[in-house]
Amino acid sequence: MGHCLGLWHSFHGEETSGLNCDDTISDPNVCPEFANGSNGSTCGDYVSDTPADPGFVGGGCTYTWSNLDPNGEPYNPNLDLIMSYAPLFYYQYHFEEQGARMREIIATSPILQACLVQPDMVSPTIASGTNPNWTTNNTPNNGDFLIEGDLVIESGATLTIYAGVKVHFGEQSKLIIKPNARLRLLGTLTGMGCSNLTWQGVQVWGGPPNASQYLVNGFRAQGRLETRIGAVIEHARTAVQLYGPTAAFPGGQISSERTTFRNNINGVVFAPYLNFFPYSGPFQGQPRAYFGSFSRCTFVTDNSYLHTTPFFSFLNMSGVDGVRAMSCTFRNTRTIDGTKIADWGYGIYANSAGFSVTNESVASINNDSEFSGFSYGIYAAKIATNRPFLVQ
Repeated sequence: MGHCLGLWHSFHGEETSGLNCDDTISDPNVCPEFANGSNGSTCGDYVSDTPADPGFVGGGCTYTWSNLDPNGEPYNPNLDLIMSYAPLFYYQYHFEEQGARMREIIATSPILQACLVQPDMVSPTIASGTNPNWTTNNTPNNGDFLIEGDLVIESGATLTIYAGVKVHFGEQSKLIIKPNARLRLLGTLTGMGCSNLTWQGVQVWGGPPNASQYLVNGFRAQGRLETRIGAVIEHARTAVQLYGPTAAFPGGQISSERTTFRNNINGVVFAPYLNFFPYSGPFQGQPRAYFGSFSRCTFVTDNSYLHTTPFFSFLNMSGVDGVRAMSCTFRNTRTIDGTKIADWGYGIYANSAGFSVTNESVASINNDSEFSGFSYGIYAAKIATNRPFLVQ
């Protein structure tokens, strides 16, 4: 693949016809790169930031570099370089200038250009004061499309993503809901399906730590995420982060009903925050319940999990109070070769957090809450403050 992308072997300047395990250096006068790298852009692999590499020395598959360069200086090649001939398990890295060379080849080769996956949208923004509806009729590919960069919903805007729409995000992409912005989700948010790449997830930005979640003078200090029946958020590092851009801006709001959170390292993560009542009266200035609720939602991790980082938890709460989970299902069905109990993760992980796990009274449905396949279905601990929690 490196050759297809325009890379030479790191020892290229040392040889005339290629090296195999039983070869020695073919002709040291071809164009060997000096050990100090001074001719790295014109000899060797023609990339100046990769260390000079003499290739195999003395025959066989033992990789040594005891010989000297034409100036009498010893070689010190990087054995982790993808284009070296070091043992296969070392192939891990490429250097910055190798990356630049590959990008240049991709940009100028018609063959490679034809192989690129082109995003349908690049860093789209939902402008303040607008309320667009994304449906299968007005989005690319009948609602199955790719976004590179971040999708940002500005303050004062509402984006509704309807059922049937499947939005794929690039590996470093995220969806940002700014303060006083809202996302209504009935469709699916996922990674790049064709290459099994994950993405960063949804960030619901908060406000100053003491800003109430209630509507004050027509403005909400935090963003809001509303997910409804059939919505899916999957294959993200964190499906929903309820703060941002850093944990110093907490309190992002969430209301989820019959939503699936699938194969994320973390499901929903809360930062420490208390929701103080802002209106005049006997409760003014008193902490009220966090605007965070989950009704008949499904949190699941299975053998389609794509991350190299192990699963941690579905609800991760610290320093919050009043989050509600009603008749939700929490399941870890992955086949795990673990050696310690924590390898199986947590359904709910709560530190100094108040919450409730209850069963809704809804006719004709199985309304039991369920936890299965975890190290701990529910883990609750006091770090700083005791807060009450109810598990039914």
